[in-house]
Amino acid sequence: MKSAFVLLLLISLFSCQKSTVEKQQEQDACLISSYVTDTTSGGYHYNFKYDGKKLVEIRASHPDPFGFGRVEDVMNISYNADNKLNSIGNASGENPATRFNYGADGNLSTKISYSRMPFPMSKTEFEWKDGRISRVKRSDYEVKGSPDKIENYTEKLTLVLDLEYDEKGNVIYVKRTAYPDIVTEIRYDYDSHPNPNKTWHELQGGSSSEFMYLLSTNNMTRASYLFVKEQFREVHDSHYQYNDKSYPLNGAFNNRMLEIQYQCR
Repeated sequence: MKSAFVLLLLISLFSCQKSTVEKQQEQDACLISSYVTDTTSGGYHYNFKYDGKKLVEIRASHPDPFGFGRVEDVMNISYNADNKLNSIGNASGENPATRFNYGADGNLSTKISYSRMPFPMSKTEFEWKDGRISRVKRSDYEVKGSPDKIENYTEKLTLVLDLEYDEKGNVIYVKRTAYPDIVTEIRYDYDSHPNPNKTWHELQGGSSSEFMYLLSTNNMTRASYLFVKEQFREVHDSHYQYNDKSYPLNGAFNNRMLEIQYQCR
């Protein structure tokens, strides 16, 4: 599976506590059925298959890197007995499998990506507060010696994200600490329209601070960065067009989600 597909892939994320408003929004929500990253022949085309509200398959069509037309990748998504996300993988074996684990409280606790079982590539840990993700910790695995011996794999913490929310459930602040000492603070602004990615989560495990706004109720309109050590500031704005149900027709931040199509109740 190509890295661009991994970076853009979004997967369902569940919260153990939801307000009445959130439950109503979930009930009335439109689900993304397809989008493209480029309207030319060079773009990636994504199509999503659901079983009820559960996302079970993603098909990605993209140009063959060797110039032989287009190829298609298929991601299969499975759920456990509690209907919570269990694993994501490509039947062809080209893409590392990701497996999800839950704590006694029912919240997502970790997910681990593997180059091939049982050899891990990365682990993401989640901490929760008041029914929302409050901290994300990302670790990568160093390999010293033969990659075919699990005892040669050592976990190394590489990234910590601390999140704050507003009363609407939007992520308004992220402190990103890349070890050992690179700190970035990000503040987000939002519109008042429903975010179709609210119940989705990108496959990388929330390890990229640029995508934390996807957990929010509304659509991000501005991301303001402060690179603490350098005292350098940077601002990115996002502009949207909306359909007749107030959902965005293009994706946030870099506008690489184009021509979004929905299936609505």
